[in-house]
Amino acid sequence: MKDVQKVQPSEAQFYQGIIYNPWIVKPIWGLLTDVVPIFGYRRWPYFIFAGSMGVISMLLLLFHEKLHLAFAILSLTGGGAGVAVADVTTDACVAQNSINHPSLASDVQSLCALSSSIGAIVGFSGVYGLLAIPAGLVFLVGTLLNEPHSPNFAYTQVRQNFIDARKSMWTTLKCPDVWRPC
Repeated sequence: MKDVQKVQPSEAQFYQGIIYNPWIVKPIWGLLTDVVPIFGYRRWPYFIFAGSMGVISMLLLLFHEKLHLAFAILSLTGGGAGVAVADVTTDACVAQNSINHPSLASDVQSLCALSSSIGAIVGFSGVYGLLAIPAGLVFLVGTLLNEPHSPNFAYTQVRQNFIDARKSMWTTLKCPDVWRPC
């Protein structure tokens, strides 16, 4: 960023902090994917949203080399938000599949780690066009995800669902086994 946008390293570090804000609020994304279904679905709309945001953000950076600093930061933040939402939605799918298929839980975790590593290698290439490819794949996953539709979701219960989720997290945090190494 400092080379393309011609900012000082201290400024670049400040902007980097802004860009990572979507990762700071990752628990909120997780609560949303667990508690608030969109159009009766809990996962695929979030994948579609994350993939769209990532593709648009990275292609904007790819095709506009002289992008104003504010738009560059907004685009990078949008790309980060797309990755953060996709990451937490993937974690939710892994948790759900680990519950449904306990014998495959470790294999699913390994596959996620491998996929994350491949994504990190592609990400370090520094080419925004290549970074649009993983976001496009997230969008594709959202379109191909086989998820049961629940059209009669009581949106009036969202507040209570958040309260229940908070209580469940608090119960988990109070459990001493959670804080011990494996």
